Amino acid sequence: MVNRLSLKYRIAAAILILQTALMGLLLWHTISVSREISNDQLALREQTFLAVIGDISHIALMTGEYAELQQYISKLRQDQQIVHVFLADHRDRIVVSTMPYEIGTDIFPLENKEYLFWHTLEISNNAGKLGVLAMQFSHAELNEAYRKTLRQSIGIASIGIAVFAIIGVFMGSLLTKRLGTLTKAAESFAKGNLNTRVDMPGNDEVSVLSNAFNNMADNINASITDLKNSERAIRESSIKFMAVFENSVDAIGVSSRGIQLFFNPAYLQLFGYSRPQELTGSPILDLIAPDQRPLILDWLQRHARGENVPTLYETRGIRKDGSEFDMEVHVSTYILKSAFYTLAILRDITERKRIEQELKKSEEKYRDLVDNAPVGIYKTNLKGDILFANQALLKIFEFDSLEEFVAGNLSKLYKNPTDREVFIEKLKKTGKIDNYDIDIVTQKGLTKNILLTAKLSGDEIAAMILEK
Repeated sequence: MVNRLSLKYRIAAAILILQTALMGLLLWHTISVSREISNDQLALREQTFLAVIGDISHIALMTGEYAELQQYISKLRQDQQIVHVFLADHRDRIVVSTMPYEIGTDIFPLENKEYLFWHTLEISNNAGKLGVLAMQFSHAELNEAYRKTLRQSIGIASIGIAVFAIIGVFMGSLLTKRLGTLTKAAESFAKGNLNTRVDMPGNDEVSVLSNAFNNMADNINASITDLKNSERAIRESSIKFMAVFENSVDAIGVSSRGIQLFFNPAYLQLFGYSRPQELTGSPILDLIAPDQRPLILDWLQRHARGENVPTLYETRGIRKDGSEFDMEVHVSTYILKSAFYTLAILRDITERKRIEQELKKSEEKYRDLVDNAPVGIYKTNLKGDILFANQALLKIFEFDSLEEFVAGNLSKLYKNPTDREVFIEKLKKTGKIDNYDIDIVTQKGLTKNILLTAKLSGDEIAAMILEK
């Protein structure tokens, strides 16, 4: 009798240990893999979000127009993963925020809390820092799903272990005869065949144990289904992001070690390609104009060595048909599974460069017109500091050089010092004065009578002098 009872306990103990190990291994493997996949997807989504919004923020910082960006960022709060977003200018003063009361205040310390993580991106151009974009993401939903599943799994496993322990004590000799079938089923289940079940009809201990095993398998399957649902929710969120990525008007591409990996339709269109296969796996330098490649290659090599390189620059691209065009490039990098990736946002600035050239030519024509005008033209401030003067004005006041004229103060050239004070008061009241008659004294001491026409804009006075 003692030996029989001893055998029962040994069998129960063996089953208990085996089932505990198998369930623990299965639960740990399933939850760990799911957790890792979910974290990787979240990391990629957050980094790409930061880069895309960072490019939009760069435009807002360059133009000083924040209204549309404020509306766009406010809508981001609809995404439960995004908790808080703000953009600060180069003075670290917040100009856009999902919390409107923060606008106008200085950046506050960014501290990560439980399941709340800050990501920041410094936005700059060739002139230096433009501002800082900060985004706070929440992992609470993912962690809550993970905890819920873990609690359920542990509860189910605990119940299953308890059931096995109780039933094992009463198995007796019948258990040893049918234990092989049950053990094989458990081993199959542990290997990943989650549809494995045991069919042992009857009311004896082994039948009860087989039913308990089947119930446990069903519950574990249900827990895994919950995990898959969580993964599906993350995938759906990623799909939404990809929709933004695919429909962006800006060309966006991702590369690693100088090799192109994937890109959006706008990227293909920018370079004149129709199919992704034409670019996937090709070097980035193939899309750079030949005379620009040495500089870009140098930056890529320096970046690989960990040196600082420009993140916003202008260069020339080359299309599939061989034509070249001016483009603006904004790059950012991120690390995923120890691999470095580069995200580039490109814009065709050919038209902008053309307009800039036309403006430059127009400014040169305007300056030539002013410099060669027969009347004296100048600009000064209310204090009398000379900001600009043309050659005709230098002749009127008998100065030999512009430097000599600018070094002085206009108020000293009035014959009667109080005349300028009277003139300024009238100008402040009316904003503009035409043909104001006044006497001035030239550099060589000669008194001249002039007609002065002037307009006040802020603190500056634009004026024209005609010698009578």
